[in-house]
Amino acid sequence: MGKEIHKAENRRNPKTGFSAARPKQPLEPQLLKPIGSLHDDDDYKDCLMEHGVLSGKAQHVSLTRVKLQGMRFDAALPSLELEDVLFEGCDLSNAVFSDSFLLRVAFLNCRMIGVDLSGATLRDTEFNHNVLQYANFRFSRLKRALFDGCNCSEADFSGMSLEKIQFLQTDLRKVQMSGTPLANIDFTSCEIDGLGARPEDLRGAVFSPEQAITAAKILGVEIRF
Repeated sequence: MGKEIHKAENRRNPKTGFSAARPKQPLEPQLLKPIGSLHDDDDYKDCLMEHGVLSGKAQHVSLTRVKLQGMRFDAALPSLELEDVLFEGCDLSNAVFSDSFLLRVAFLNCRMIGVDLSGATLRDTEFNHNVLQYANFRFSRLKRALFDGCNCSEADFSGMSLEKIQFLQTDLRKVQMSGTPLANIDFTSCEIDGLGARPEDLRGAVFSPEQAITAAKILGVEIRF
């Protein structure tokens, strides 16, 4: 699947001891010609898609063991099913993937401004050096997920369920996390100015001394020097 995936898989958090599983490689992959518009229940397996556009509105589209490189999504694909899928250098800005299911999926160097993953279930998912400004993860469920070097500023992470999540050197400024329990999540390498959360959401979260002022504001505590 590539050197980047292998490298990211081995970047374990010493405090949690876990990493997201990487996507499996396609079996005898075939390079597909540009597909264009997608349709309900389309199913693609063991293939490569390069430098094309996927468009349209379709439900229950399924991709299994697929690599997408330089693709642009101009599509609304609610209830999308992705298993062992790699997105590399793709543009998914404003794409709609609400109520989708993602298993062993990696997004590398992708543009994902305003992408809609609300209500989605993501397991073993990696976001590596992506632009996720204004992304909508509201009410989604993430288990074993990594955000590494991403710009998630002003994204909506409200009402989420997070289990074994790593944020590494990620921009979380003005991210909304109200109603999302943040226990055991380490924010020390991230930018969190303007983080929106409730006091009870912060219980058990890990912050650096420099981030204490931001956390104190949420808790209603005044710090004087």
